[in-house]
Amino acid sequence: MSRDAPSRSSLLSQFPAKLRLEKFDDCTEADFKEEVRKQCIDSVKLVLPVTVVLHLLMPVGATYVFPHPEVIITYHFFIALSCVAGVMMLRWRTYRKHILNLGILVWFACASAAVLALIYTENGIYYYIGAIIFTTFYAGGFIRTTFDRASICCILVFTCSNAGLFLKSFDTKAFVYVNSFLLYTIFIALATCFFVEKTERQKFKLERELRSERDRIDRILRDILPMQIYDRIKGGENHIADLNDHVTISFCDIVGFTHLASRTSPHDVIRLLNDLFSQLDDIAAKHGIEKIKTIGDAYMAAAGVGDAIHKDAHAVAGFALDARRAVLETGERHGAAIQMRFGIATGPVISGVIGVTRPVFDVWGSTVNLASRLETASPPGAITLDARTAELLDRRFRVRPSGCIALKGIGAVATFQLVHSN
Repeated sequence: MSRDAPSRSSLLSQFPAKLRLEKFDDCTEADFKEEVRKQCIDSVKLVLPVTVVLHLLMPVGATYVFPHPEVIITYHFFIALSCVAGVMMLRWRTYRKHILNLGILVWFACASAAVLALIYTENGIYYYIGAIIFTTFYAGGFIRTTFDRASICCILVFTCSNAGLFLKSFDTKAFVYVNSFLLYTIFIALATCFFVEKTERQKFKLERELRSERDRIDRILRDILPMQIYDRIKGGENHIADLNDHVTISFCDIVGFTHLASRTSPHDVIRLLNDLFSQLDDIAAKHGIEKIKTIGDAYMAAAGVGDAIHKDAHAVAGFALDARRAVLETGERHGAAIQMRFGIATGPVISGVIGVTRPVFDVWGSTVNLASRLETASPPGAITLDARTAELLDRRFRVRPSGCIALKGIGAVATFQLVHSN
């Protein structure tokens, strides 16, 4: 028994929550009301034209029931004209903006017309109670509105109907007959409106959370992928693979990093790398080249691929010179004498995206291998180029030959040193 008690109290505590509408913060609540306003406009466009047709047809049958159907015909034409006016007024921006509140006035006019017809028609109670009931259902579900506004409409129809009964001096049986139907109808209408709004609020909340999560994922993808590649993926392209003929690749890493890391605390090592690579990211953005990735203490960037498709060797050379200065400044701030060496090569590469759970944009090919080997063979603080890159750089940069060197897996390669910009 003791084990059942908590579950029962839990159910009792949850029960009132099921009968409460979840409220959002002011900004979200305003967005939700805007969504309801749009749904209200859509429902008005659908329901009111149907209502016009029905109210134009109903007087035909009424003429066979009532000997003097003038009031009935007038009532139905009034409702039909009111519905036509309600649809036509959707052209007005002010009406569309305030349709949830103005809708109460339009609805009240229609309900009042039914009550007046009830008063001025002999034995009209049996005919117009149906009209009042249907009018109540319009507020409770046919026309999309909020629960609080539907409640106002139901209170008004209950008050007006009983006022009509009182003015007509109906007997107690009539009061009981009308109010029993009316209260039952109001209950159904408000219950329907309540659960529709409760469901819509839950749906709206889930959609916002889903949209927020999707935006977060999109931001991550935009950060790790070139925008051009991101747009292609968003456009539905599943396999990204390109052959780029004129790409300049830059590799650089910290000289003696393994020794530095062994005698420095992990916290300081991460602070140093984060500071340095953040600056390299800024410099890459400044020159418009594409950051490819970091591997340990190595930084890889390129021109001629991704968002840097229109950039060339000049941009990479400018990046390397600025990066070399930034390395020295970073070392001074952290109290470490660090240098980087650079390897730059130009040629064709394959670029594309690999991975599903963690997609990565990368480049492959002999040009990438050559840049990596040049970086490994480069003296500390030097920017070593292959012959093709050296040929592409014009008089804005000073380049000097540094002889042929044997590179592992490649063979003898003519190399050049980028000294400075002119």
